[in-house]
Amino acid sequence: MQTNTDEDAQMMEALSKLDVQAQEHFRAVVRMIALCYTGPELFSGLLITRCEDETVLMSLNANEMESVDLINKATEYMTAVTMHDAPPKDKFN
Repeated sequence: MQTNTDEDAQMMEALSKLDVQAQEHFRAVVRMIALCYTGPELFSGLLITRCEDETVLMSLNANEMESVDLINKATEYMTAVTMHDAPPKDKFN
């Protein structure tokens, strides 16, 4: 694997400035991404990023149909989490 040492050094510096909680979260994200490629079972995932007006979706060991399934499951999960503590009237709007 070829690396760009200048970019790597900049990334390491930026990561070292994160607070401990952000570093732990970053570690967990990297572990989950790595499992998509190296895990005992073949994991798959989606990475969705947003910067200003651009949203990027990247599949991790998932074909188009698996990606759609993951998006549907994420939508169901986020809807359940959002509506869990909502007052009853908000559940029907």
